[in-house]
Amino acid sequence: MSVPVDEYEQRLAAASAGEKDVVVLVSFGGRGFVSRPAARELAARGVPVVLVASAAPTPLDEFATVKLALSPVEDHAHKVSPFGTGLSLLFVLDALFARCFVEDFDASLARRLGYYDRIVAMGGCSGGPAS
Repeated sequence: MSVPVDEYEQRLAAASAGEKDVVVLVSFGGRGFVSRPAARELAARGVPVVLVASAAPTPLDEFATVKLALSPVEDHAHKVSPFGTGLSLLFVLDALFARCFVEDFDASLARRLGYYDRIVAMGGCSGGPAS
């Protein structure tokens, strides 16, 4: 799982995604300059796209396999508050993560605990300095 931030990384993620991947595309109003070309490319190649966007219609809706809707008043320019926007997005992404995690709970938990063990072995968290 990765979250591409800059334009190149977003385009690279869209270009390299395959049919066995799922792309979560977050765009409140579908106006990002990379969003539409990336969504079009993904849909054309059969890559499932989970669109997290405004409940109001967006230019990306036609490319989405599934749309998880946020409040239509959480627009980039006319939003209730940055806190409210972030909180609503965090809730949707946490719910999506939880749903994926429980698909194979035991394996997901074992993998996650293994990551923490490696972090501690490197001296992170409460593990103290690495030997």
